Amino acid sequence: MERHHLITISPAGHPDPRVANAGFDLEHAYIERCWAPVLGPTSTALLRRLPALWAEAEPARMNFAELSRSLGVGTGRGAHSPLSRTLDRLVRYRFARQAADGQWEVFRQVRPLEVHELRRLPDWSRRMHTELLDRHIAGLTSTTPTAQLTARLDRIQTRRQPDHRPITTTPSRHIEP
Repeated sequence: MERHHLITISPAGHPDPRVANAGFDLEHAYIERCWAPVLGPTSTALLRRLPALWAEAEPARMNFAELSRSLGVGTGRGAHSPLSRTLDRLVRYRFARQAADGQWEVFRQVRPLEVHELRRLPDWSRRMHTELLDRHIAGLTSTTPTAQLTARLDRIQTRRQPDHRPITTTPSRHIEP
């Protein structure tokens, strides 16, 4: 097998500490039930497959065409191949970054959907978002001291604007559809 046919996908902690501390793991049902309508089926399948690949070897190294075939999208390797578009989509939605040619880092945690993303979801997925996010928060509260959890949730729900206005003037972007 030639080197240029290999793809390496390494797990990485999310660069945003809000997501790293309180985000959803790749094995969580939130990926399939909430992110799938946004990311599409191939990106969702790849995200869900990665923990199993990393359990075998970390980082995961495999033939590009083999990974592509295993996801059911053919064997193309070009910039416009289905697997290349899938990886680009993961970067665009801040689930991954390209480390070098043929090398990717995929974050182990994902953020909740933002309000503008929730508006585009079918009703069932919005209901799942509310249910799964509520359960996720409840799970965090049962294992994390209240002050730490409150600070984490505030960081997830709020983003500072470039003018650094106080957090209280920034609208919530994650909880309500």
